[in-house]
Amino acid sequence: MPKVTHHLFTDDEALRRKTQDLITSHYAKLIAEKNIDDISLENILEESEISRSTFYKCFQGMDRLSELTAKKLANEVFTEVISSVITKDDIAITVASKTRLGIRLAASAPKLARVALKIKWPDGLRLLPDMKKDIEQGIKQGRFTDMPSEIGINIIFSTLKSTVHEIVSENFQPDDQIHYENQAIYRMLLGLGVASKSALAISKLPLSELPQLPKKGITGKVLKLIANNR
Repeated sequence: MPKVTHHLFTDDEALRRKTQDLITSHYAKLIAEKNIDDISLENILEESEISRSTFYKCFQGMDRLSELTAKKLANEVFTEVISSVITKDDIAITVASKTRLGIRLAASAPKLARVALKIKWPDGLRLLPDMKKDIEQGIKQGRFTDMPSEIGINIIFSTLKSTVHEIVSENFQPDDQIHYENQAIYRMLLGLGVASKSALAISKLPLSELPQLPKKGITGKVLKLIANNR
């Protein structure tokens, strides 16, 4: 039996953050070894050698741990995506490029993608203000329908999430990926208000080179652990 540590802290925020980091680190190890949906609270407690009460002082439950871990990962990955896309005069092309790169980068690491899919809404993500800025610019350019930015963000975020979910599913055929991406980007642009002919042309534009996945942070840790387990 592993040693179980009880961190009976109350107002010690520094200790709380340190314990959260400990739990997240061990969670990353489990992600590298198991299907994320098969990881239980008991697995976390055993791997981290902490008590149940300590876990609940740090997280409201497994869903909260999963989402916060997913957001850390997504922030690391989308920082690379945003920095790698050259902004075009036509904001519709820029949005399409960022979205497709996000999809393709996630699809290149299915285990990480399944973690990222735990995100319910992009609050707290670095890409949220970037999306908002792009939506507002698209409206000013007359490329997007005049809409609340939250609606435009939902269209982009839903496209990212649903497309990645489909691509990393067990039944998806890799040969279908480019066609599926094209269709997803086309429907997204239509939803944003881009004319059909223009949306179709943009959806077929070739991508710039795919950026590398981060080698640091939780992304780098999981990738390294996955490589070591092979």
